[in-house]
Amino acid sequence: MFARALAAVLVASSAQASSPIDQPMAKAKRLLDQVEYEAALVALADARKVASNPHEEARVRLYQGICHAGLMEWPAMVEHFRAALELWPEAELPEEVGSAATESFARLRAEMRPRLQPEVDSSIARRFQRPKWPLVVAGAGAAAALGGGFCALQAKARYDKLTFSPSLSDAESEAAKNEGTRYQALAIAGIGAGVAALGAGLGLYLFGEPRARWSIAPASGGAVLSVSGALW
Repeated sequence: MFARALAAVLVASSAQASSPIDQPMAKAKRLLDQVEYEAALVALADARKVASNPHEEARVRLYQGICHAGLMEWPAMVEHFRAALELWPEAELPEEVGSAATESFARLRAEMRPRLQPEVDSSIARRFQRPKWPLVVAGAGAAAALGGGFCALQAKARYDKLTFSPSLSDAESEAAKNEGTRYQALAIAGIGAGVAALGAGLGLYLFGEPRARWSIAPASGGAVLSVSGALW
């Protein structure tokens, strides 16, 4: 029964496009037709050496497990079934395989299922478990940018006062000029730092920590944001 099951799978495989694995698999089929499990295992070992992708290797490991089941070598059967599931979590045994091998395979799949979830599932789960502290950074950046905007309005008000109020005394003009300069510097620093913090906070929240370093340093008339490395 094991020979017929494995032979059926091998016949289906031979219908696919020719590949280096076809010849040793065909040899294994001939041996399985003769119920020569040990010789079939040798042919399957050769097929495994030329397997070109995880699915091919997983298929070979399944067949090896079936052969060991036919020989009643249960530990070896479990070893090959386990390796096949690690390579190809969706692998299935042919329906014709005996109940002992089928039950062992089902138990092994249930045991391994928690760590056989596709990587894409875990990455999606991680995206929905984002830390909250980047939102605090983004909020602080938004507040700083708003403060910078307020300072910009105050600077414009001082400029308008100097431009459209010619009756100002020299002291009043000097005071308005100094206030305008101070508000302008605060506006540049607040808006620049605020936008940088807002962007960084949102980027950290949406994409995780980047592989980059940045720093903000005061400079004449504002601030300088320096970034090195790679972002997301």
